[in-house]
Amino acid sequence: MEKIYVIVAIADSQYQKALHTYIRESDYHSKLIVRFCSSKAHVEELLASGEPAHIVLATEELMPMVPNQQEGKCAYIALVEDGALEAMEPALQMYQPLNQLIEQALKHYAKLNPNASQKFQRDRKTKIAAFYSSIGGSGKTATALATAHQLSQRNLATLYLNMEAVCGNPLHTGRKAEEGISNLLYYMRNNEKQLSVRFESLRQHHESLGIDYLTGPSNVRDLLELTEADAKRLLQVLCQMGRYDYIIVDMDYSVDERNLGVLQESDFVYWMMQHNEQCLAKTQVVLRYLQRANLGDTRFFSQLFFVLNKQLDEQILYNSDFQITSYLPYIPEWKKTGDAADYSRNRHFNHYVRQMLADSRVFAT
Repeated sequence: MEKIYVIVAIADSQYQKALHTYIRESDYHSKLIVRFCSSKAHVEELLASGEPAHIVLATEELMPMVPNQQEGKCAYIALVEDGALEAMEPALQMYQPLNQLIEQALKHYAKLNPNASQKFQRDRKTKIAAFYSSIGGSGKTATALATAHQLSQRNLATLYLNMEAVCGNPLHTGRKAEEGISNLLYYMRNNEKQLSVRFESLRQHHESLGIDYLTGPSNVRDLLELTEADAKRLLQVLCQMGRYDYIIVDMDYSVDERNLGVLQESDFVYWMMQHNEQCLAKTQVVLRYLQRANLGDTRFFSQLFFVLNKQLDEQILYNSDFQITSYLPYIPEWKKTGDAADYSRNRHFNHYVRQMLADSRVFAT
């Protein structure tokens, strides 16, 4: 979970000590990084240093010049004594239970930055790893399935969720099209209380890979019409079941609302790359779009890992817009594979998949 950086500017050393002790001994110590200041000059120095600053809590005499809130995105909140709330806005009472003070500050920050509220709301057991690319044929599905298998090999309960609108689900080839994910979406929208029970009848299990998965959709529109909020809610509901340690999401290479929702809700995003000009050009275009789509205000870019797949030699791919964090080898025999279990059998490829997961801090090699 990404941490919130808070500057507390107050001259009262006893108040500073009490707040510091409370945060250190509460659950907030894993969510907040707090820096205390006793002078206005120190506050301005911290803000000018380039270090993160998400919330500034300051008494009137120590409050720095507040920039345009829509530009700065940092929440500047005055700390006032009893009866002075109307004098400054936004403002919080200094002398109130400290947990209430912090929660109110976080709520104001979330209101100012709706997408960034994920920074302190992603404390959950189930983690989501999404596999995305700006081009087709990047090896996204092979890597997603190999990753799912590696997680299952460590006794981590794993669900593979294919969210491609035109679903060529390799786990269900040669069988009659079913509507696993379509049914799940129906219950999510119309009878969420029954969704957990319904999920048990919809989930399938792949013995070779040791993972669960959902079939479908048989109707392309089921996922094409999925909104950003729908996609987020679907993943949140699956996480809330508490059944899985990891959900692996195999995505389209589009930038529609459904994918924006998945990208924002994910804990890890593996962006599959190939060493060619088309991939580089499309990746740059999509990255600029995601920045404009406000994903820059979320935890997305701190959880994004660029993976160069089908590496043929030692040549390093360099681009100033992104940094390759992992490399995967080219496996020529997969050009004709029709069995998803093949993705778990190749020791050479899976060695590099394990390294990719270690590089992104999923687990240690």
